[in-house]
Amino acid sequence: MSDNNLSKDTIQRLAFIKYLLNVAVGQSRQPEPLAAAAILTFHDSIEFFLQLACEHLNAPTKTNTSFMEYWEILKPKISGDGPTQKEAMKRLNKSRVSLKHHGILPTKLDVEAYRASVRNFFEDNTSLVFGVEL
Repeated sequence: MSDNNLSKDTIQRLAFIKYLLNVAVGQSRQPEPLAAAAILTFHDSIEFFLQLACEHLNAPTKTNTSFMEYWEILKPKISGDGPTQKEAMKRLNKSRVSLKHHGILPTKLDVEAYRASVRNFFEDNTSLVFGVEL
C-alpha cells in the first residue's frame, strides 16, 4: 500500500505518532531519573499507533481496550502473527505500570533497551499496517 491510499487524517495522525516518538527519544537521552519520562511517551506513541491501526484495518475495539489486547484484535487483519514486538511491548507496558502506578523508576539501561524495542516496533509494523515507513 502506498501513502496515496492513506487519508489525510491518517497521515496527520502518523505524523503525530512520529512526533511523540521523537519526544520520547529525546526524553530517553536525559540523565536519570529524567529519562524515565520516556517510558510514558514511548507507551503513548505505541498505543496511538495501535488504535490508528485498528481504525485503518477496520478491526473492532471496545471502549476500554487494554494495551496488550491490540495484538489479538489486529492478528486477523495482519499477515503472520499480527503486530510484531509483542513480548518487548509487554515489558514496556509492565515498566509503565510500575512507574506510573507504583513509582518504580526504570534504570537508564532499561530506558535504552525500550528505545531500541520501540524503534523496532515502528520499523516492523508501520510498513505492515500502512505500507509506509514512519
